[in-house]
Amino acid sequence: MKVAWVHSFNRKANENAGIFMFQLMEHIKNRDIEVEEFYTGKIGILSFWKIVNNLKKVTNGYDIIHAQYGSGCGLVSSLLAGKKLLTLRGSDWYISKKSSNIVKFIHTRLSVLMTKLSLNRFHAIITMSKRMTDELINSGLKIPVYTIMDGIDLIKFSPRNKETERRNYNDDGKNYWILFSSVVNNNPLKRFELAKQAFELVKKKIPNIELKFMSGIPHDKCPSFIACCDVVLLTSTHEGWPNIIKESLALNKPFVSTNVSDLKDIARNESSCTIVEEASEEIMVNEMSKGIQNAIEHLKVNKLNLRKYVDQMNIEVISDQIIETYKTLLSK
Repeated sequence: MKVAWVHSFNRKANENAGIFMFQLMEHIKNRDIEVEEFYTGKIGILSFWKIVNNLKKVTNGYDIIHAQYGSGCGLVSSLLAGKKLLTLRGSDWYISKKSSNIVKFIHTRLSVLMTKLSLNRFHAIITMSKRMTDELINSGLKIPVYTIMDGIDLIKFSPRNKETERRNYNDDGKNYWILFSSVVNNNPLKRFELAKQAFELVKKKIPNIELKFMSGIPHDKCPSFIACCDVVLLTSTHEGWPNIIKESLALNKPFVSTNVSDLKDIARNESSCTIVEEASEEIMVNEMSKGIQNAIEHLKVNKLNLRKYVDQMNIEVISDQIIETYKTLLSK
């Protein structure tokens, strides 16, 4: 089986761009599936048809074209020949209500428009969450939709002793670490200001807390860093299935999050985790601060077992699901 993975993740500009997609690709290759990646480059009005024609040439003869993102990547891939599969990851489906300027405001809307224009040209869609799958089906889409989120390495991301890991960062382990879910604090979709205000509110009652970022942490060091943390705080406007939450759950770390993806299903069953619904900024900040305090109280008295929620997100399991999807497509 020959599969062409078409993507728009520029690893030269950002070594972590699409890292979960590339990890999954390598695992699928290990299953004797011939996978070749094709980077679209920057897609614009002038370059659009040049990119389409080039991709038609280089992907000729492949059994499956698997577009790894919607937007422009999905649109150019939808015009290629053969069996076509599209993976939607979040920002290519959800229109952000937060934009730092008018250019990004327009760009996010064009991105989702291109996704919607391409959907019916594919033979099947993969989404990151049950929530996205339901939204696609309810939109009237007639082609098959599968929920297969990006997988994580559950061997690498396994529970560790917090005090031991803290020594790697010259920390005495006395403070609670609150991990902000983004590596940067200037992405309007991540709403860092909400996180900062919630943190400052908690700090008035629990002085021994610190707000942490994973900026500059190589991905192979992330399990150690997350093991040092106590609670993950996610304030995004939308997400596919946030990988930082997967990794944190694998290490038994509770979360406080806005109502994105399928996280509400977990919070319903786990009192250490909190979902904050969209409301005024003041209300959301108050609810997030209560959620952080609640998680810390649980950590004081309970040994949490949150890893069970990501058992089926093991990258080996996800690889099997992707390959089965390929076989299903080829059988039709």
